Amino acid sequence: MDPRQLIAVAVSQPLLFQPGTGFSYSSSNTIVLGLLAERVAGESYGEQLRKYIFEPLKLAHTTLPTDEAPLPDVHGYLAMTLWDKNANTDAVDVTAIAPSPAWSAGAIVSTARDVANFFRGLFTGKVLPKAEVAEMEIVNADPSLMTQTQLKRVYNVLDTAYCRGVAR
Repeated sequence: MDPRQLIAVAVSQPLLFQPGTGFSYSSSNTIVLGLLAERVAGESYGEQLRKYIFEPLKLAHTTLPTDEAPLPDVHGYLAMTLWDKNANTDAVDVTAIAPSPAWSAGAIVSTARDVANFFRGLFTGKVLPKAEVAEMEIVNADPSLMTQTQLKRVYNVLDTAYCRGVAR
């Protein structure tokens, strides 16, 4: 599916609750953000990543796959219980799943070294101005809109938090 098809599927579903009255994680927002970035910049999301992030930070082993091929020599595992509480608890090898359909919601493929270099660049002001990075680090989730399970995901027992794609 291309990004527009993914959004069409998302908006065809009934609302889980009225806007502003609840919280539920979804990657649809980052797909919309990728489409918005393309419209505003007049160039592809992949080209923007290359030009503004991959090349300046010298991320030579980082790509945004555009084909449907699974990644070679990489095995990813997923617990199906995330979607079905009655599913087998064993992790399932999902290597045959290609990352490209996730697009701006998580299709980037990288090495551990490049990921470390990305975060080093991000937190030292090479990707965004330091004031914007400081905003990323502010956790302002409204606990009144979350269930206990969602709160545990946001504020776990180690007193870490997740906000705007950054965990601390």
